Amino acid sequence: MEAMVDATDSRMAMLADLIASLESAESTLRGIRGRGTGRRGDRVAQSAASDRPAPRGEAPTAHDRRAPQRRSHATAGLEIRGRVEITVPVTTLMSDDADSAGGATFSFGTRGEYGTPGGCGTCGGFGTRDGCPPPPPELDGRVPIDTETARFLAGSASGWDRVLTHPITGGLLAVDRYRPSKHLRRRLRARDQRCRFPGCGIAARKCDLDHNDAASTGGATKHSNLADFCRRHHVLKHRTPWHVAQQSGGILEWTSPTGRVYDDRPPAQNTVCFTEAGRARAPF
Repeated sequence: MEAMVDATDSRMAMLADLIASLESAESTLRGIRGRGTGRRGDRVAQSAASDRPAPRGEAPTAHDRRAPQRRSHATAGLEIRGRVEITVPVTTLMSDDADSAGGATFSFGTRGEYGTPGGCGTCGGFGTRDGCPPPPPELDGRVPIDTETARFLAGSASGWDRVLTHPITGGLLAVDRYRPSKHLRRRLRARDQRCRFPGCGIAARKCDLDHNDAASTGGATKHSNLADFCRRHHVLKHRTPWHVAQQSGGILEWTSPTGRVYDDRPPAQNTVCFTEAGRARAPF
């Protein structure tokens, strides 16, 4: 008997909420249809009343429960995020952590003609001689900071841009990063169409992008050094004596553990090709 009473009370509460929401929707429609300052004032008053919390002891209606959601949606786009760019020379990363944390002093110097940081005057600012500290990290390319702070700020970075410079002049040669861009992924997916191991037909959209020459040894992140491999053949390339080298035109040269070479060419594109009218053969 008590269970039936509880079920009846629950249904009555749901019905009351439904009636309240219908009344609120009806009043909103009347406000939208109404014209004139008086009716606009009524709508403002109704909106303010709907945002007030329900009196103590009364359950909030469906309209009242939606009011905090409207406020949260209105403030969702007000979030402020900061962006920080840090440049850390590779010689600084390779230096001993103990020297960086021990308060070693840096010789900041001035930038040279080609933008190389100044140092002791004999190593070009690269810290290659004994007793010459490596160049400090820089915040936004201007303000030198200590290595510990740079590592703390860069620890949460999702990716790094690798800046390649000339070893003598320090001039900029190239900039790339380990993770290929969306544009490069689309290009490689259109070129490869499938896993590039000979005989494998797994679609490129299900494959991994592999650096044919490892990025850790200087392999660039560009279309001439990337190819789509399914997970099985990706592991095969890294964990077995199989070797792959990419030739011009996207041709992959696979070398088996026995020394045999297998060439895999990119699949033909599903397109129309045109020839000169003088060289075209008659279709009959």
